[in-house]
Amino acid sequence: MKEAGHRELPDRRGSRDSDDDHHEESKYRNHIKSNLAAVDYYPTPIFDNDTTGDDTAKEFAKQCLLPFFADDLQRLTNMVRPVPDFPRPGISLRHVLNISQQPGGLTLCISLFQSHFTEN
Repeated sequence: MKEAGHRELPDRRGSRDSDDDHHEESKYRNHIKSNLAAVDYYPTPIFDNDTTGDDTAKEFAKQCLLPFFADDLQRLTNMVRPVPDFPRPGISLRHVLNISQQPGGLTLCISLFQSHFTEN
């Protein structure tokens, strides 16, 4: 009786993976990496203000920073469960999927999305 080679075994075990699938996944990952490398800037919390006075800085704080301290956002933050050392040691996953199952969580999310992402 002939032994199954490495190419036949995955098929016999019911795996749908093939060398072509792995090749396509590898091409996709390389494409994503190359697109990420093409970005020539990164977001930064630094505010550059070359105007006289503090009006521009105050407006920036009012529009961009203070909303993060709103009570609703703090409530939402408290609903996010941290999962330490996942997926590996030193990384903490923020599990947001069960927010909608907490009392008032889904309503709060919808309200915040509407207030932050709709045009006034």
